[in-house]
Amino acid sequence: MTRVLLAVGLALAFVQTASAGVPNPCVLVTNAEVAKVFGAKIADRASVTYGSGRGCTWDGATPNSFTSYHASLRIDIARVTKAEFEKQAKKAKNAVPVRNVGELAYSQYLAGEVLTVWQRGIWMSVELSGGMSPIEAAKVLARSALTRL
Repeated sequence: MTRVLLAVGLALAFVQTASAGVPNPCVLVTNAEVAKVFGAKIADRASVTYGSGRGCTWDGATPNSFTSYHASLRIDIARVTKAEFEKQAKKAKNAVPVRNVGELAYSQYLAGEVLTVWQRGIWMSVELSGGMSPIEAAKVLARSALTRL
């Protein structure tokens, strides 16, 4: 829950236009792409609209009845200017620049590692839990999503 509130808070800090003009993150990556990263089937996918942003969450299937652990992914999108993105990136605590994903990107540890990307006026936050290297998998998913903007 804390991760969701942090992601929504970050998105709202960037919000500038109505969500109607923001792409639906649920169609920017396929369930097959997400399942490949999870190493498991998709149990649920849900779309959410908040303020001027949009979000999508995917939950992986629970691997067995002995644990409730499962992989999850959340992608949030909003329209922001490059100047606003840069301003927020400077304020981000523990931000580490990330290359080769979008025009600008950084990773940051909040309640887990989050990849934040800017490309052509779109701010995108990709938060992935589960798997061996969440930030590397988040980069793969972000690159895929950016090709569909």
